[in-house]
Amino acid sequence: MSSEATLASLLKAFHIRSRSVWPTGRSADSKSRKGYYRTDFEAAWQAYCPRDGTPAQPNVFKLLRDD
Repeated sequence: MSSEATLASLLKAFHIRSRSVWPTGRSADSKSRKGYYRTDFEAAWQAYCPRDGTPAQPNVFKLLRDD
């Protein structure tokens, strides 16, 4: 099973399905692709990840240098 099919089967339990997504700078020759919108995930996210849960962790990047 492809990774796209695996993702689709996992999200099906949450009633989240892929749909046509158009680029933001749409022109006459633009093409749609299959994908998900953030809004599709909001109900499931709120149900399983309450706001009073674990606080977000800071983004800390360490750069590796070749000295």
